Amino acid sequence: MDIIPPMPITPANAALVSSTVSEPDSTVGEVAWNSGTTYSTLGTEVTYQGFIYSNINITGNTNKPPLTNQVTFWKQQRPTNRYTMFALDRNTKTTKSSGNLKVVIAPNQRCDSIALLGVDSTSVLIEVKNSLGTVVFSYYEDLTKRNTTGWYSYYYGKFLNTPNVILHNLPPLLTVTIEVTITRGSNPSSIQALVLGMNENIGILEYSSNSDSRNFSTMDRKTDGTAVLNPKRTVPTTNNKIAVPIAKIPQVRRLRDTLNAVPAVYSGLDDQVENGYFELFLILGFYKGWKITPDDISYATLDLPLEEV
Repeated sequence: MDIIPPMPITPANAALVSSTVSEPDSTVGEVAWNSGTTYSTLGTEVTYQGFIYSNINITGNTNKPPLTNQVTFWKQQRPTNRYTMFALDRNTKTTKSSGNLKVVIAPNQRCDSIALLGVDSTSVLIEVKNSLGTVVFSYYEDLTKRNTTGWYSYYYGKFLNTPNVILHNLPPLLTVTIEVTITRGSNPSSIQALVLGMNENIGILEYSSNSDSRNFSTMDRKTDGTAVLNPKRTVPTTNNKIAVPIAKIPQVRRLRDTLNAVPAVYSGLDDQVENGYFELFLILGFYKGWKITPDDISYATLDLPLEEV
């Protein structure tokens, strides 16, 4: 089991150097706050320093910056389209209507792992550059693939886009920029989450683990028996049993505190990307329990139920 505790990427820490997603992004209806505009309609939304705010005061809302007048005149709603991919506490996406979706990040801390989750595109390029601008690491992956199980699917099977890319071999240099380019030509592309951090390997996933989901759809019937179906989101969950070497117990206990109510990337089979079970045990989410059971003098069992955000 590999865990990537996320490094925050916010307007406040200026880790995002640049992005090809505009700020504000007019293609998704975003409008920047304007100091000379009088906002007299409740619910009017504006962008300001990476967030979207809605107007909650129709009297005197002129030259009132959202950040400093948030309680009286504005209510913070959500990140802008540019920063949505870094907001790990919600299941939303950053979208680019056309052209490459490229971000340049200066972590200002050591990062050896990156996870791109919920990618809807055809290819991804990840480059790490040192302080001189020299590329010290490069990774390219064609995300358009076909799962071939026989001659028929080889010739006629559908091509599908791989939604997730995880790497644990980034050079953990202190002063670098990390450039991620998601390509889909002139078609729209999107990404749910980009996570950077230092990987924590805590043990081996056991085969008694399982993958499940929480279904929020409602299914009912009218008095005449007609089905009434109201489809909602299905939230993936996993129940993981992990064999933890005794030497890693202090690390596991520390992570239990660090990741309390903090979304992180959990990958049960991260060294087996081609394994058919890989996607089942990959979750960006939070833990619902963290029970450590000493089994013998060498290993303990960690019961780790997870739920996606």
